[in-house]
Amino acid sequence: MSLSRAPINCDSGKQRGTRHISGVRQSVRNALYMATLSARTWNPTIRALAQRLSATGKPFKVVMTACMRGAENNTAAAPQPT
Repeated sequence: MSLSRAPINCDSGKQRGTRHISGVRQSVRNALYMATLSARTWNPTIRALAQRLSATGKPFKVVMTACMRGAENNTAAAPQPT
């Protein structure tokens, strides 16, 4: 389930541009971004993912997008209170 990270391509003919996340759910994306920023410090799973991606030379926003996906998947997989 992708709440707010649908990639928008910048392609034209043979030219292949970078992907950007933007669209209709900016408020959800902003909240998820801020939560991920905190999770990079305090959540060991997200922190390990961010360190691994940063060590391979990924740009900051790519690392944050991947961590947002990880945080979103961790939230969806968490047991729901009854």
